[in-house]
Amino acid sequence: LLLDSDALEDQAAFSPDGESIVFVGSASGNAEIYLLPFRPRRTSSMRDARNLTGNAGGDFRPVFSPDGRKLAFSSDRDLPIEVLNPITRFRSGDVYVLDMTGAASPQRLTDAPDWDGSPAWSPDGRSIAFYSERNSANVRPGVSGDQPASIWIMSADGSQQRALTSAASTTLSPAFLPDGRILFA
Repeated sequence: LLLDSDALEDQAAFSPDGESIVFVGSASGNAEIYLLPFRPRRTSSMRDARNLTGNAGGDFRPVFSPDGRKLAFSSDRDLPIEVLNPITRFRSGDVYVLDMTGAASPQRLTDAPDWDGSPAWSPDGRSIAFYSERNSANVRPGVSGDQPASIWIMSADGSQQRALTSAASTTLSPAFLPDGRILFA
């Protein structure tokens, strides 16, 4: 057991040096990204974790850059949420990058209708792959979840965004192989 907490924790990722992990936790009342030293022989508490995002929006799928200096994640911060009924809510989301030195606020890399998520760094750190629901058939602007997603890639600064797969069927969870090829589900 790495963390003793009454909250939900999920989506953990190791830092490149193996010294820490980031994860999504709900201790603050919504989905935030936390940093925790990796100590496999001892159970930590949430007091040992540092909230990296601290935003009223939901922050998800954190992943370190290969050099460990940046953290990419998806978030619905500052975007509208459409409430369909008391249980169902549709959201839009974009990909952000956080400088791990704490020098600045997260930088928004994508700004498209619907959801952009599950960022993955290329082995050289120059590109980020992600899935996107943009450019899908039958899109209801701002309503996520009712259209297929495709895999996109962009430069690490958010420029040169382009689709790698068709939006004809859903493709999610991109991951880079060491040779630069991309796997996806």
